[in-house]
Amino acid sequence: MVVDSSGHYSINGQSIASKDLVDLSTAIKQISNDRRDLMFVIAADAKATHQDVIRVMDVAGQLGFVNVNISTKVPSRGYE
Repeated sequence: MVVDSSGHYSINGQSIASKDLVDLSTAIKQISNDRRDLMFVIAADAKATHQDVIRVMDVAGQLGFVNVNISTKVPSRGYE
């Protein structure tokens, strides 16, 4: 799961149209094929809001993922 600096979400390169919890949950369920033993990685832009990242963590936890990892990408110079 990627959270960009504007708070938009994508999974495996496919954008998720909304921030709605139901939409996020549906997208995560589809991509995980009901496997909750997989590592769930949230790659968040350093400029993403805390709320946008926590929203994804909450959905992952509600779905039963226990191995959640967060990484932060700091934009390089010239990247906004």
